[in-house]
Amino acid sequence: MCFAGDHELELPAGPIGLVASYAANPRRSNWAGKTAFLESIEYALRGRHRKRVEDALITTGADELVVEWTLAGAPGGDVVVRRARPRGGPTVLHVSQGDRVLQRDAAEVFLEDLLRIDAEDERSTTWFRQDDVLALVAKTSGQRQETINRWLELTVWARAATRVGAKLRAAQAEVGAIVKERSFLPEHRDPELVEVDLASAAARVEELVGPYEELASLAKGGAARAAALAKVEALEGTLRAASKGAQAVREQKLDPVPADELEEARGAARAHAGALHEATAELAKAEQLEYEGFDGQCPVTCTACPAADQVREQADAVSRRVAAAGDTVDKLTGPKRDADKRLQALEDREQRVRSHAERLKESIASVRLVNERLVEARRQVPAQTTDAAAVADQLADLRQRLDDARRAEAGLRAELAAATGYVKRSAELETRHASAAAHLRALRLAAQAVGPGGIVARLAASQLDDLEDRVNALLAPASLGVTVAWSRETQDPATACGVCGAPFPKSAKVKECETCGAARGRNRVDELELLVDDGSGEVEDVSAKSGGAKVLVAAAVRLVAGAMLRERRGCPVQWALVDEPFGPLDAENREALARTFVGMLGRVGLEQAIVVSHDAALVAALPARIVVEREGRASRLRAEV
Repeated sequence: MCFAGDHELELPAGPIGLVASYAANPRRSNWAGKTAFLESIEYALRGRHRKRVEDALITTGADELVVEWTLAGAPGGDVVVRRARPRGGPTVLHVSQGDRVLQRDAAEVFLEDLLRIDAEDERSTTWFRQDDVLALVAKTSGQRQETINRWLELTVWARAATRVGAKLRAAQAEVGAIVKERSFLPEHRDPELVEVDLASAAARVEELVGPYEELASLAKGGAARAAALAKVEALEGTLRAASKGAQAVREQKLDPVPADELEEARGAARAHAGALHEATAELAKAEQLEYEGFDGQCPVTCTACPAADQVREQADAVSRRVAAAGDTVDKLTGPKRDADKRLQALEDREQRVRSHAERLKESIASVRLVNERLVEARRQVPAQTTDAAAVADQLADLRQRLDDARRAEAGLRAELAAATGYVKRSAELETRHASAAAHLRALRLAAQAVGPGGIVARLAASQLDDLEDRVNALLAPASLGVTVAWSRETQDPATACGVCGAPFPKSAKVKECETCGAARGRNRVDELELLVDDGSGEVEDVSAKSGGAKVLVAAAVRLVAGAMLRERRGCPVQWALVDEPFGPLDAENREALARTFVGMLGRVGLEQAIVVSHDAALVAALPARIVVEREGRASRLRAEV
């Protein structure tokens, strides 16, 4: 950012002041790079920054940035953390400890294991940014409790209570569903009793099957005779129809065509056709000659032909020949047509005679075939041996009785299957109910353990008592006392059981928990109140106190919570970064509170603290300081002991 070139600082333990000034104006210190210096620590360890893109962190005109911090006294030896980024290139994290060198993801994992607290908890407990020291005080009491819950690691128990509550409700619903299903199962007889009735019904069916099959056989014989007689009757009808058709064909009178007459007509037709053909050929030849014509010129020499008169006489003769041939064709066409008509009529008559003869032959053959089939059908008609009507009546009665017996047997088989299924389902539901009830009992115990009156409450009470004692120890030099109130009771009936956490219905008439049987008390609101006694006689929430008391109480709570968090997680890093937390106060209060605050940093076990301040007296009283000198657009760093 604003630090151009190379800078190397060796920082001692204890509190260190961080001040800034401009070369052109020593009285000016803002925008010189104090916060940027603090942010370089978080960038190196966490990779977090406030710029839109990481390249914006690179100093203007430089090709890369490198931030390297050595964490002295870490378990296993000093740890060197180096984060570098070339402009436009990838950021690479290197972590080394002795001969061990890690990069990228492996280095990130190493730092997480070393620091033991995440960036969010680190920011809220060890980094006091400008105008942020009062963040806890500014929160609502519910938001404060969420923050303290996270610091004291009570959220895991709250999540456990939520999950157990959900599982408890699901288990209650499951038990209720099983009980409901059992109540809706239809009652059935004992399967063994149903099996006895089923055996009796099956025997009854067997008793009826034999007589039924005998009667069915008799009825089948009667039915066969009836079918054979029906077939005979049908064939007789067919025979009558065929005989009638043959008789009708026979009665049709068609006289045959005399052979000589037909032959004579064919000869006449041929003669007329030959004469007409010859006349037509003659006409065609004459017309061809006439078409060729003659103009008096010799076709070879193209001069007047000396025999032109003779040629013209021959042409006239050709014309007369054409006319004569045409008359001949006209005279022969009519007789030819008449001869063809007469021949066609005789041939049609001959064809009808032949067709009639064929139909008569086919009719006679059909009558003969039907008659043969009728004779065979009559031969196959069985003799009548009993009364078919009586057999049919008996068979119908026996069929009805057999059907009733079979329906009874089927009904008993269905009843046996249902009874067996009922017994099986009842056993399954009993097993499920026992398992679900045991699960429900276990969840009720778990709900009591993690509920409002269980482990969470005891842990919270124990840790909040510790938090309260340690905060009051820090505030004693400032004559301030704090009481931490975890929850408060209202006048409304409880919305959830104080023992197991099960929700109560909205009705105020319900006086005890249906899950665990505990009495229903008043509703308690989970809110964290910090009640401050500043010696004025008014004990009230920190948000109502003056600016100085607010700042010290908020800082003390955060410092103690951070110390408790680091102790619990085994975090080896013991530092604080304080960025001008007392700016809004007047000069007198700011100086007094700053000195008290510096003393508080040491009493919570912090080995090192960097304090940004504009207060020259405060910085002068510290054993070391870091000076940021701004000249133009760049800043330089130096350490003074």
